[in-house]
Amino acid sequence: MDCKSESGLEMQNVCIVEDDDAVRDALAELVESDGYRVLSYASAEEFVAGADATQVDVLIVDFRLPGMSGGELLKRLNERGMRLPVILMTGHADCDEVGLGLDVQDVSFLTKPCDPRRLLGLIGAAVDGKG
Repeated sequence: MDCKSESGLEMQNVCIVEDDDAVRDALAELVESDGYRVLSYASAEEFVAGADATQVDVLIVDFRLPGMSGGELLKRLNERGMRLPVILMTGHADCDEVGLGLDVQDVSFLTKPCDPRRLLGLIGAAVDGKG
């Protein structure tokens, strides 16, 4: 699933799990404009059913999703031994509350609305740390 850019360099896969279509589309556009390949899902269940987490370089997930929350998704991935860099976004809770009970070794927290430069910086740091 690794893709090559026009320059011949491997593109990194960034997965976005966000239930708000407008937010998901805006995030995807921003991330793609910085040279990443984007995979988008409207729910955690959709991600679990359709994504191969081993092919995801960075996961951006909303904490408050209908059905399975972003936190529950991370717990499920950890239970399956799938460790990947995660940017957990929230617009509704204090970051301290969001992190309660999570294995936060590879998780960065970001409040919405976010500064696009900060988000891209977190993605870049996650990709660099994974290599």
